[in-house]
Amino acid sequence: MFKGTRGNTPKDQYEFQIEQELERLSHFYAFVDSEIAKTSIEWGKQITVEKDGDGEEQLVGPVDEVWKLKDYPQLLYSSIFIALYSFLEMHSIKLVKEFEINNGRKARSTGFKCNLLRVFKKQHSSKLDGLNSLSKYLKTLGIDLKGTEIVFEKMDYYRNIRNALVHSGGYVKDEKKSRKLRVEIRKDDSLHYTIQNKAGGYITISKSKFLKDFGVFIPKFLDQIFSKLYP
Repeated sequence: MFKGTRGNTPKDQYEFQIEQELERLSHFYAFVDSEIAKTSIEWGKQITVEKDGDGEEQLVGPVDEVWKLKDYPQLLYSSIFIALYSFLEMHSIKLVKEFEINNGRKARSTGFKCNLLRVFKKQHSSKLDGLNSLSKYLKTLGIDLKGTEIVFEKMDYYRNIRNALVHSGGYVKDEKKSRKLRVEIRKDDSLHYTIQNKAGGYITISKSKFLKDFGVFIPKFLDQIFSKLYP
């Protein structure tokens, strides 16, 4: 697992590996921003103003295409965010699983009766998210998570956004348990919350900054998990 050339410790090599893999994803969303901006300019130059038979001015050219292009970033940003989230989930599972195998440590009897793979796969039947169960599983392994409260709280924020996008097309109900999430969304200038009705509204990722911020968070989160597993 530990590959790379930067530093001599396993932690240095692990960080190097994660950064290398994340760099490929960051190049992708930078490419998306660039291509959309370039295409918008090219199509915009093709639009002209002409008069119809009644002498009324009208726009001629790829008007509809330019209008639709405005929605493309939101669709692509959501897809990239979900891919980044899967990347984090995959590496979190792998990191904890390898620790368990290499150290031979089994979960204590705390009422959390399932092995590591079943914990993370359980999400398909009970909506138990892999990263949602991570802190609980680490505690069953006897790992002290003191000092990780902030990153896990931030992880909950990203997890709730991901779940809204995946499971309900970005829709968030206007209810007590989602109140904190809606407040946090409104504070994030790279997200947009559109009120649909009294029952709730929709989240959209409006700026690639959200992806960049998440890309910075991923190695920080994994680094804290690694440090707790291998102090």
